[in-house]
Amino acid sequence: MKVRDLECFVVVGEELHFGRAAARLFVSQPMVSQAIRRLERDLGGALFDRSRRNVSLTPLGVAFLPLARAAHEAVVDAYEDGRRVAAAQPVAFVLGYARDTARGLLELVRAAATSSVELRNMLTPAQLTALRHRRIHAGLGWETPASEQIETVTIRRTGFVAVVPQGWPSSAAATISFREVVEGPVVGWPMRISPELTNLFTSAVDPSRSWSFALTGTTLDDIVAHVLAGRGVGVFPASLVEGRSVPGARFVPIADGPIAREVLAWRADESHPLLDLVRRTVIELAERDGPA
Repeated sequence: MKVRDLECFVVVGEELHFGRAAARLFVSQPMVSQAIRRLERDLGGALFDRSRRNVSLTPLGVAFLPLARAAHEAVVDAYEDGRRVAAAQPVAFVLGYARDTARGLLELVRAAATSSVELRNMLTPAQLTALRHRRIHAGLGWETPASEQIETVTIRRTGFVAVVPQGWPSSAAATISFREVVEGPVVGWPMRISPELTNLFTSAVDPSRSWSFALTGTTLDDIVAHVLAGRGVGVFPASLVEGRSVPGARFVPIADGPIAREVLAWRADESHPLLDLVRRTVIELAERDGPA
């Protein structure tokens, strides 16, 4: 089994799209497909169900994805630690960050400690796993479950917007009610992006009954595509559509919807000398940009 094949599987498993995975990996799509086929041959089963329009994980793929991600991260960490030891370098402060949160904070962290802070793009659940296994020192992401092991500070809070087509009955309104949004099919995001964020939204519908998104998309563009195809009303964190415009669609603030938190998380027993600097840096930026 090749480490590169494992990485290809993890990225395809996250994107559920061979073309986007190839773009992230900076390789051709056929190379990604060949890597997946080799891995499936080694494992003895299919990892993905493939059709012309959709790619989804098989039960084997669902079970293998977290194991493959952890194994690949461990190999990468071991390699990087080995390089540092060989070069007698001090251990850098490793900061995980969700690609869709706290973008401005990253620039300030780079300016505050450019040579000593290593940034790693990872989903919020992956950050929590990495924190528990001490593969990162802190993480910037979405809501995290309460834990004695993990401490957090709120960077900012954000509501949600409804993504609707222009000409929809409430598309010209200043706001829309939460009830109006969820009375029909809703297009959201996959649970794997952030289980806590998903639970925050779905439990606000009606805690006494089961409710879930009718369709999901991993990016705002995916959600807009579903909306413009007439498959439902989309929802998205308001902080992520600031300054965005999409032809044919409108983002209408949900007046009475749930409020999500973007947080900085770290282990309660973390002792890296740069933790206080990074923590102060993100808190100061949050205060500068407005109250959390």
